[in-house]
Amino acid sequence: MNQSLKTNRLEKWLVDWYLEALASGTNFTFKSTDSFNSFPSQRAAYEFYLKKFQETGTIEIWTGSSDSSIYSLPIYNHIFRCWHDYVHLTERLDFSYEGETQVYFHQKNMLPPDWVDERMLVEAELLGQLIYHQVFNEFPKDQKEFTSNYLQGKLIKS
Repeated sequence: MNQSLKTNRLEKWLVDWYLEALASGTNFTFKSTDSFNSFPSQRAAYEFYLKKFQETGTIEIWTGSSDSSIYSLPIYNHIFRCWHDYVHLTERLDFSYEGETQVYFHQKNMLPPDWVDERMLVEAELLGQLIYHQVFNEFPKDQKEFTSNYLQGKLIKS
């Protein structure tokens, strides 16, 4: 199966998940500015977002850096972030390296077991970018290129 078909199937799954999350009462607000780096620490950011979610049922989603994602449209990257942050907050997993790794395993296991290729895309998106950040102290600028390289076993600065 080519990457485009894998991504399309994942996009459909993400939309279904998103609609279920909305139906269950979770709200998402989409922001063009990333407030994450305004906190003194990852822990402080996590505690702020967790408290907001617990009090309001709302999760803020940053919409930036979505033009070069693996998805056909930026909105799918936004929905992926909804899913990712939802898992962080509902499973009480902070933004540390360990927390991000645990979120990956939760997300991977939410996908159908026979979706090996889609699980690899999620791995690239989460663990791969986490490794990239640890090595280069930034996230990939071109996520499509990064994912292609990662799936070929390469870690190249973009």
